[in-house]
Amino acid sequence: MVTAGELMVQRATQTDVGNYTCLASNEFGTAVSNPAQVQFSYLSIFQDDAKRYPVNESSSLVLPCEAPSGHPTPIISWTDGDDQPIFADGSSWNADHNLVQDGEGNLVFLQASLSNNGTYKCTASVSARPDYKTFSAIQTISVISGKVPKPTVTWTRLQDQSFSDHGPILSLRNVQQEQEDVYTCTASSSSGQDTATTSLHVEVAPFWIIEPSDTTIYEGKSTSMTCEAGGEPAPVLTWMQNGEHIPEYDGRSSVQVMDLKVYQCVASNTHGEIITNAFLNVTAALLLAPSNVVGTREGTDMEVQWSLLTSADVIGYKVLYWPEGGSENDAPVKTVDKNTDRITINDLKKDTTYYVRVKGYSSKGDGMASRELTVAKPDQGQNLPRGVASTITQSVLLVHLTLLVTFHLL
Repeated sequence: MVTAGELMVQRATQTDVGNYTCLASNEFGTAVSNPAQVQFSYLSIFQDDAKRYPVNESSSLVLPCEAPSGHPTPIISWTDGDDQPIFADGSSWNADHNLVQDGEGNLVFLQASLSNNGTYKCTASVSARPDYKTFSAIQTISVISGKVPKPTVTWTRLQDQSFSDHGPILSLRNVQQEQEDVYTCTASSSSGQDTATTSLHVEVAPFWIIEPSDTTIYEGKSTSMTCEAGGEPAPVLTWMQNGEHIPEYDGRSSVQVMDLKVYQCVASNTHGEIITNAFLNVTAALLLAPSNVVGTREGTDMEVQWSLLTSADVIGYKVLYWPEGGSENDAPVKTVDKNTDRITINDLKKDTTYYVRVKGYSSKGDGMASRELTVAKPDQGQNLPRGVASTITQSVLLVHLTLLVTFHLL
């Protein structure tokens, strides 16, 4: 049942297990959420029997916890004969009693002492139902008197010579990928020294390095979308458009797109999957600016001419004009049809310079405007776009300078 964007699974069974994805759609496309995983949680009971374990003082012993099956993987903890937890606050090492819980959930007596005599039991629970627990049979430890020297234990790291730690167990909290290395444990006592090495390989769920961004392009054009993800193992990239898989884009970090849709980049490895959405907006292409724009003045009249655009989308042309000291934002606008390449504007101020721009327009909006044209007063000669010097003026100056040089030579 879906209500206001919320999915409710009623009377769930194992057939409902799987990944669920939310899709949101409108006229522009479909966005896709990151997957939500539904798992079936259960916990069996212990099938072990009560046992007695003898151990010599200062020797080591592994007390097994034959955990029952469950999902998610059962969480193992230990209590003593008084039902007090052996390890506090999620720790796996009790330094006072030289006890360690290994990766399999077993209770390890690193150097048994007489204070370890007693009974122990392990407890299994699952994270989905922390209130529900199952208990093992009671295990009894008998420590036989007779001490041996206690070793000193240190830890070193191959790629980081400054690293050092002490104790029988090395705890690394909030492990990062850069902590991947070879670690060496050295145990020393008056009886001698021994070493052991272990390799730490860190795997990481996918994370984004580069996400594709929302983009706008003109009709008929294409653009690239890029996404890059990190993780260990290296994530596999796939692409969707409006939630539908595009097989030909599999494995690509950059793809060419041109349609108005929502595109999804998906990065996945054995530790999870992430999805990011990017919207491609396609807008009408702008008409080009008209070329060869020329303006002439006669009295209070000004004629403006231009070359017609070849686009079939053109409906007509707009001519903007404003006096020197005025603003283009407040400029009057004259319009003509698509077949007209000139216009005469009347009733201008005779002794004022004007500026002009011309642009085509279509049903999709205005096109690009031409370069600003300066149309001088009637007595100031040729009119050209701003920043372009008149070749006639340059020629007159050249002739004038030539005459001056000739006169001085004579």
